[in-house]
Parts: sequence; structure tokens; C-alpha cells
Amino acid sequence: MKELTMDQAIKLYGEAVLATLYIGLDQFNNRNKVIEYYNYYDFGRYGFDIAKKVKGDEEEEYITLFTEIPEYLLKIAKAIVEGKIYKAGKLCRKYNVALNISKLLNNNLLANEETKETVKLKEMFPIKF
Repeated sequence: MKELTMDQAIKLYGEAVLATLYIGLDQFNNRNKVIEYYNYYDFGRYGFDIAKKVKGDEEEEYITLFTEIPEYLLKIAKAIVEGKIYKAGKLCRKYNVALNISKLLNNNLLANEETKETVKLKEMFPIKF
């Protein structure tokens, strides 16, 4: 399966899919850290960035935004954003990706910077099984 650049991925799949993928990859790469929330920074036509607040740390830290993304990972993230959890699970098995989808959906996304109000990722997508 081919790899796409970040710009190609945004054009084909959208920013929500790409942001979900990056959060999932960060969760996969940092299993031993307890994340309080993720923060999505939108820079308009200049792209976006994602930071996370690790429990016990005072400052947010930016997560790695990969520049080359395998398309099969984008397909899994797209299924999650569309709420097709069963399909996402089947794709994970097909491509041998050990992603904990329920843990990913239970991550908090910062909704209000001033009040530090968060929303669960699963509340942002229409979940269908």
C-alpha cells in the first residue's frame, strides 16, 4: 500500500481523519504515559498541530506529526471518524495494527482553553457498530 504526504492525506481524507490518526499513533507510541488531554491547534491554510498534556507535567508537549503516512492507517482512522468501529477493527486485524480503538475514543480533546473543558473523542463522531 502506498504512502501519502501530509498534504495529500488532508486533501483525500480531511483534517479530522489525520488528527485522529496522529492521536492514535501517539497513544500507541506512548502507552505508559497518562494523557490528560490533547489540544488541536488549527492554523487555517497553514496546517495544524497537536499537543498533549501528560498527567504530572506542567506544560503541553507537541506530538510527532509524520510527513509520510501509510494509506492503510488513514483508512482505519477514516472508519473511526465515520463511526464505523466494526470496520475499523476489521481493518486493524487485516493490516495487523494493534490499535486499542476504545482507548483512542476515550481520549480527551481540549474544547475550551480558558476553562480547560474537555470532550471525549467518541462524543465527536457518530458511533455505529
